[in-house]
Amino acid sequence: MSANPASHDGFLLMDRLESRHNVVRAVCQAEKHPLNPVLPLGDIQEWDSTHCAPWSSQSVIYDEDDKLFKAWYAGSDMGGASWWATGYAISEDGVNWHKPNLGMFEYKGSKDNNIVIEGRGPIIKDDAEPDPNKRYKGIKRLHSYVGEPAYSEHGARAIFSPDGINWTTGERILLPRWGGRPPDVGVLVRDDQDPDPSRRFKFVYQWMVDLDEPHLKQFSKRNPSQGRAKFLAYGPDIENFREADENPLISPNDGLEEEDHHVMMGPYGGAWIMAYEYGWYVPSDYGLYGMYGGDIRLAVSADGANFERVNPHQPTIPR
Repeated sequence: MSANPASHDGFLLMDRLESRHNVVRAVCQAEKHPLNPVLPLGDIQEWDSTHCAPWSSQSVIYDEDDKLFKAWYAGSDMGGASWWATGYAISEDGVNWHKPNLGMFEYKGSKDNNIVIEGRGPIIKDDAEPDPNKRYKGIKRLHSYVGEPAYSEHGARAIFSPDGINWTTGERILLPRWGGRPPDVGVLVRDDQDPDPSRRFKFVYQWMVDLDEPHLKQFSKRNPSQGRAKFLAYGPDIENFREADENPLISPNDGLEEEDHHVMMGPYGGAWIMAYEYGWYVPSDYGLYGMYGGDIRLAVSADGANFERVNPHQPTIPR
């Protein structure tokens, strides 16, 4: 096995090793940058005054063509109604970020903002796409502004863009499990490692599962005896998805955590790597959810469908 990151022999998969002697697998804990948070909240009067984070919109890339880091992040304001939009930010070094004034969407009577999408969801740049108008792809969970129906009833849709800024809306995405009400969609990825072209694109969504042993784990008042898990879907493009043959992708029933709230995952060196949110509840009577804690831990997979947690007692990014 080669330890070269460019290799394709399944680096990180322990069963690919012929033999081991005096070797242990350990997680190297990441160190948080001293300038965090690098993408700050907007001012109190701005659209992203309470949320400015890759939450349910985990999309940060380095664009080799433009020599820029680009981020599409979920934002929301201090109003009483729950609504979301997607903002666009750029950086030359990945640390110092700029929110460009794009003048595309009106917020409180002004278009002086960086909103590019109404709604939220993951974005990718697809360099293999022959249609330049579909170079950037995404899935958005729709939402309307205050006073209109709840966004979850509007569905989830494929979106396309030539530049990551100007977007057009494609077909509605609806899986039978959803019952017409789409959940949070957090991951979208193009998988060129998969030999099956009908599974070229994959996305991960959030769904509640019944806990096998609720007497051993904490849970929220809103979802008694349940925890968040992640489910996988795939398709030949981003408008025609089907449920994966094996689901859930990762579940609190398979590990020590009480919830798997959000994940990041992608093909790497002939295998797959996942950073998952290892979540737990602290017993309290505060609100519907009580006190929730979480950190980031690792999992790996040979096929992108069956994941093994890597030293689940060791966080990669501590709380």
